Amino acid sequence: MRSWFTSGLRQINFTACWEKLGIRKSDNLFVHSSLRSFGRESAGYHYFDPPNKGMDFAQRIVIPSLLDAVGWEGLVIMPALTGTTRLFCDLWIDQQPAMWGLNTPSRIGRLSEVFGKYDLTIRSVHPTHSVFVNGNGAEDLVSGHVDSKTPCGFGSPYEKFGKMKNSKILLIGVNLRSCTFIHYLEEVHGAPGHMSKEEPEVDMEDLGIRKFKVHANEWRLPRAVLRQKLPGLSPAAEYTLFNPFQYQFGAWPEDDIEPDFSQEHMIEALVQEPELKATLKRVFAGARAYSSGYFVKDFSRLREPLMSGGCMKQIQVGNAICTLIFDLAKVSEIFRRLLDKDRYFLRYEGS
Repeated sequence: MRSWFTSGLRQINFTACWEKLGIRKSDNLFVHSSLRSFGRESAGYHYFDPPNKGMDFAQRIVIPSLLDAVGWEGLVIMPALTGTTRLFCDLWIDQQPAMWGLNTPSRIGRLSEVFGKYDLTIRSVHPTHSVFVNGNGAEDLVSGHVDSKTPCGFGSPYEKFGKMKNSKILLIGVNLRSCTFIHYLEEVHGAPGHMSKEEPEVDMEDLGIRKFKVHANEWRLPRAVLRQKLPGLSPAAEYTLFNPFQYQFGAWPEDDIEPDFSQEHMIEALVQEPELKATLKRVFAGARAYSSGYFVKDFSRLREPLMSGGCMKQIQVGNAICTLIFDLAKVSEIFRRLLDKDRYFLRYEGS
């Protein structure tokens, strides 16, 4: 017996919902999403086959509704991020460049994964911040991304999207922390500490080994990757090493944010095996650990200024709160003003 929620979600006219939110024909739409936010069935539980984890829902309902909403003259874009973390893990732990190709899996969610395999969807060439694009002008949008000086800045699809007419951002069940376009605003407005000092090498499919500028935001080593590549960590060492920390924080003077211990100090105290200790010291070189607290960037603080500035609208679709951001020139100006405020986007988390 199907649940009431299954019946309710199946009866939703998603295209009409997007139109109600403010999406129009010929819009250029950058979509960030969480399929699970619609409800349990969207993750593949009820009338969708459980093993496909919502792929049918994405392919048959959500993606067609988005393409229908913008029409043949419009454009749908989704992030296809593979991430800075993977590059540093490969470079620092394995001592070899990461490899990237057009078939490298996106790590940004189920909808993006399905969209990347959709008919006529193409992908930009970039090792950390590529995008999937489908629609009118897709080729022009993705061209030249590999030669952009920064992941989301001048010459990237993010800049081109920001300068196009009728460009809007749709957040499905996620907040502004998931909005990659904000990285473009950081880069064009010169946000302090945004770019890493390091330029890791990447083995690019058909292009050979190249160096790339990457972001230096919150940088966290994935626990599963280190467990696989660096076996033998004690529970105490693992707990310490995986506490959040800022890699090359750099955004504000170090004397304003005093660490309790350096990461190197903790490795020395907690890791006994010499080869593992040497590897970890190399991986965490320059990183700082904060046992009592740490700072994170919190772009959800943009919400109120954008709402009051008339650049944001929200509706509920199923269980998902869906947010449309528009008038991107005004959004950029609001961001610039807030960036000038001392530490506006920093939030302290601690005991």
